[in-house]
Amino acid sequence: QKQHQELVSGLQVGDEILTAGGVLGKITGVSEHYAVISVSDNTEIKIQKQSISAVVPKGTYDEA
Repeated sequence: QKQHQELVSGLQVGDEILTAGGVLGKITGVSEHYAVISVSDNTEIKIQKQSISAVVPKGTYDEA
């Protein structure tokens, strides 16, 4: 749980992430409790930062 909290608190614009639901995206905005992620061209969604399960290596989003 402590590792997950560190992951969530360190999120930055440009990070590529995977949500607990399996959504892959690139962070375009971050606030205290939410992150805006780009999931395809011209499509962004706002999610709770706690639902982010992993930061994936750069380039993963473009290769998927």
